[in-house]
Amino acid sequence: MSDDLSNESFKITSETVVKMQKMMEANDKNFKDSLETLGKAMLQISNKFAQDYTPLADRLREIVRIAEQVRPSDRGGSLF
Repeated sequence: MSDDLSNESFKITSETVVKMQKMMEANDKNFKDSLETLGKAMLQISNKFAQDYTPLADRLREIVRIAEQVRPSDRGGSLF
């Protein structure tokens, strides 16, 4: 009886360990997949920001250049 109980306990423990290992592997995969998805999303956002920001920066540079030509300051033509 005691041996049967020990064997059953060992079997249950072994099955639990195997299930926990599978669960941990699944969690690792999900975590990796989530990080990859996040990385791709951040790359898209970064690229979109650069695409949107570049024309704005160029236009601002042009506005500053025009303003310097129209009303030069006491600092050698620079507004800043």
